[in-house]
Amino acid sequence: MTRARSWDRGGFTILEVLVGFVLTALLLQVSWGAVAASRRAATRLLERSEGLETERIGWHVLLAEVSAGVPLRDWSVEGSAVLPLRVFRGMGELCQGQGTPSEGWVRYGGMRLPEPEKDSLLLLDAGGAWHPVRLVGRAPSGSTCPSWPGEEVEHWSWEPPVPGALLGRVFERGSYHLENGALRYRLGAAGRQPLTPERLDDRASAFLQPGPGGLDLQLRIRAGEGIVREWTRSLSRSDGDG
Repeated sequence: MTRARSWDRGGFTILEVLVGFVLTALLLQVSWGAVAASRRAATRLLERSEGLETERIGWHVLLAEVSAGVPLRDWSVEGSAVLPLRVFRGMGELCQGQGTPSEGWVRYGGMRLPEPEKDSLLLLDAGGAWHPVRLVGRAPSGSTCPSWPGEEVEHWSWEPPVPGALLGRVFERGSYHLENGALRYRLGAAGRQPLTPERLDDRASAFLQPGPGGLDLQLRIRAGEGIVREWTRSLSRSDGDG
């Protein structure tokens, strides 16, 4: 009788261990399922967020850049995926009565300071004409302008000379590209840097010209599995003058 009771207790222990293993396996399976579901939900959220970011950046950046220029003079379209343009970064007002046709003192404001190594100028003369010139030099100046007493001014020099310059717009030469799944920017001969996540459908995204001086942006964005956003919006204004 003692041996039977001992065997019963041993058998009950083995059963408990087996049940424990089964329950542990079930809990692990449920846990892995919950982790996988959370991961899928996080992936979908990230994809949608990247899609919205691509749409927002693509629209706002290009609208600002194109609206700052004049069609054909400051930007044009190559094919349907490349937009070369003058990318304006600031504006300076020249002190009148000082300087020469090749240099002047400037009250400047902009996104960043001018860099002669990569920047050019679009100078406005007294007759209302704009002249593209090369920015040769730029430095802080200890001089002042009688028109702006107490304000800081800079000294700029440029080539070729422009008599009677009133304003100078600072710009760099760049291009925007719709390729390899993203909106990309290229400065000069540098590489094309992505500005958005790689959510664009290249085959259905393009720069369109509906008419003279017009420019539309067509984007097709993959915002997740089975989720596609597609729209076309105008980027240009045809009445710009400078």
